[in-house]
Amino acid sequence: MSDAVKVLLVDDDEDDYVLTRDWLMEIESEQFELSWVDTYETAVEAIACCEHDVYLLDYRLGDRNGLELLSVALCSGCKAPLILLTGQGDLEIDLKAMRAGVADYLVKGEIDAKLLERSIRYAIERKRAEVTLLEAFDELELRVEQRTAQLKQAHEQLQDFFDNASDLIQIVDLEGNFIYVNQAWRRTLGYSSAQMERLNFREIIHPQERDRVLEAWQRWQSGTGDANLETMFVAQDRTAIAVEGSINCRWEEGKPIHIRGIFRNITERKLSEARQAQLLKEIEGANQELRDFAYIVSHDLKAPLRAIGSLATWLATDYQEKLDAEGQELIRLLVGRVQRLHNLIEGILQYSRVGRIREELVEIDLNELVSEAIELIAPPEQVTIRILSPLPRVWCEPTRMMQVFQNLLSNAVKYTDRDSSPARDGDRKQGNVIVSCQDRHPYWQLSVADNGIGIDPQYFEKIFQIFQTLSPRDESEGTGVGLSIVKKIVEMYGGKVWVTSQLHQGSTFSFTWPKYKIEHR
Repeated sequence: MSDAVKVLLVDDDEDDYVLTRDWLMEIESEQFELSWVDTYETAVEAIACCEHDVYLLDYRLGDRNGLELLSVALCSGCKAPLILLTGQGDLEIDLKAMRAGVADYLVKGEIDAKLLERSIRYAIERKRAEVTLLEAFDELELRVEQRTAQLKQAHEQLQDFFDNASDLIQIVDLEGNFIYVNQAWRRTLGYSSAQMERLNFREIIHPQERDRVLEAWQRWQSGTGDANLETMFVAQDRTAIAVEGSINCRWEEGKPIHIRGIFRNITERKLSEARQAQLLKEIEGANQELRDFAYIVSHDLKAPLRAIGSLATWLATDYQEKLDAEGQELIRLLVGRVQRLHNLIEGILQYSRVGRIREELVEIDLNELVSEAIELIAPPEQVTIRILSPLPRVWCEPTRMMQVFQNLLSNAVKYTDRDSSPARDGDRKQGNVIVSCQDRHPYWQLSVADNGIGIDPQYFEKIFQIFQTLSPRDESEGTGVGLSIVKKIVEMYGGKVWVTSQLHQGSTFSFTWPKYKIEHR
């Protein structure tokens, strides 16, 4: 360790700070740079910055303790070793600390400069060894995954080989004599077993194709031929059959052994492709009609809806004294329903624009975008939104990414605020919304977590369907469009979105986003 070792001491006793500073100054073998914070809260912020090589945590921190701080540090992604300090030895605390992941456990009354230096040095070296081991493990895991993928691919190819009974499968020797053909080959071409014994591959090639195929035959044996072949076979009844397939030559000890081929009737494939193309065309046409319908209907409804809203507001204002309580309540409900219908129309328009109206892809800083989204949402005082860790830069359409975070954050605030009603003692439960990011190469996994009312697992799929809400419409202003917009945008870029939650314990909405620039689907 040629550079100074950066040490952060978390201790609410200044005398302990002075002692620690003096001990570190006594150490001649290493240079140390000591920082000190004296509260749990400042410690959480300092550790989140990941600027130190080792952390010394006092067990007693006011009404909190070092084990709690240790847990928060590890959950926030702290990679540096953490050493727990306590005023007196306690086996139970020692065991809890070790299980929690502490690098060492020191009793203050037993610490001197030599012991502290040894503990710090061992902790850092162990952490380095652990990182090296994890890197080796990750590399080994990657190799295992690659090998598993190769085996899976081979298995799938073999499975596909037998499952596609409609394919014509053949194996011929280097002279063109048939070694093996499957039943589909026999049914399609109509040759009997007796005929197959005398049949040569050259004889089933259509005369117009024979020279070209035999020329390719020579290239296959030399290992330079194209693996794909489109030609014409001649059946036993002299019928010409158009086929397309793949050819490969098996080699042993550097020599060709035999040539294998898998063919299928092009007519069937072409018909299937034509049907698929027609179906895709019909689907695209239907989607376009739906987009046009949503756009036209939404715009045609806006004007009369505004008139109804204005009329309801006018009645509520000018005739307030003439209306009884029931009448005023009906007017209030009317205004609310008009606003909800307006929001629904806007939601339909936004949903129809996704994928239809495209922006230029730009690289943006998500920290800035999320901060802007938080300002636009303007959460109430009883709800706090925090960005837990630095967010990455990503390639996206800024408007679409803003829609994703505005919808997720708005939902989190709404259902957290709903769970922040006054308790019996008059206090309000503090709502917390946390935005975080994890590296899931080749994607970023972004999450919005809250401590709100939670969601029953049986509704995890339903909430992403358009127009689906979990609250009665009279109790919620939601339109059921927001999460479906999020899902549509995320999937447009090859990502996925999901929720994890338990009732009364909050929810976490997560989605993946590609690390690299890709065009949306």
